[in-house]
Amino acid sequence: MGLISLETLQNTCAGDRDMMEEMLKMGRLSVTTALTDIDGALAGGQWDLLARAVHKVRPVLSYFGIGSLNDDLLVIERNARERKDVAALPAMINAVTARLKDLLLELEQQLAGLHG
Repeated sequence: MGLISLETLQNTCAGDRDMMEEMLKMGRLSVTTALTDIDGALAGGQWDLLARAVHKVRPVLSYFGIGSLNDDLLVIERNARERKDVAALPAMINAVTARLKDLLLELEQQLAGLHG
């Protein structure tokens, strides 16, 4: 089973395939940007930037009915803002970014499926 809830996406877009395509493209751009920003912020120890990058991707996940990452993202965001348990952040981020990369592949597949 994939990360994306097609039912949620269809409901959000009222079944409009053009709107679904735009949402998928927006999701792809947001996730790609988040991955780049998260990686850069983590590498530079820029905790406020990390918190912002994680915060920005959370709403996008809700458009696709993906709640499974939200708890982890909230912990990362809070810990980065509060500089709490920062030594544990790389492992947490690795797990989350792996899932975001899976999501990126799934977004690509869904986009291809709209044209197939």
